[in-house]
Amino acid sequence: MTPRHPVFGQLYLIGAALAFVGSFVQLYEPDADRPDSVYRTMNLWSAVETDGPGAALLGLLLVGALVLTALMGATGPAGYAVPLATIAIGVVAIAMLVLQPESGSNPPSFGPGAQILLGTSILLVVAALVDVLTTTQAGGPREQPISRTNLRP
Repeated sequence: MTPRHPVFGQLYLIGAALAFVGSFVQLYEPDADRPDSVYRTMNLWSAVETDGPGAALLGLLLVGALVLTALMGATGPAGYAVPLATIAIGVVAIAMLVLQPESGSNPPSFGPGAQILLGTSILLVVAALVDVLTTTQAGGPREQPISRTNLRP
C-alpha cells in the first residue's frame, strides 16, 4: 500500500500525545457555588475511580480508542479505515465533552483537561477528514503492480 503523507502522521502523533496527557489533567474548574462537588477537581482517571461505570468510564474508553486510532494513523499505511474510525470516535468524544452527560442542570465550566481533550478531538477529526479526502482525490490507496519484465520497484 502507499504510505500516508508525513504531515498526517505527525498530526496523528501529536493528537495521540495530547489526548493521553489531557486525560491526566483536571477536567473542570472548581465551582465556588458548589463546594460539595468532588468532580470539579478530578481528572478523567480519578473520576472513573470515583464514579465506576458511567460517563467517566465511557469518556476514558473514548480517549483510549482515540489515542489508539491516532497511533495507527501515524504509523500505518494510507487507507480509509483508520481515518474513518478516528472521525467516528472523535465526533462522539466531542459530543460528550460539549453535552457533559451526568452533569445536571448546572454544567461545570471547562478546565484545562477538558479544553485539551476538546481541542485534540477537533484536531484529529479535521486531520482525519482531510486525510480521507486527499486519499480519495489521489485515486485511493492502491498497491503498485508487479511487472514481470521489470522487477525493480
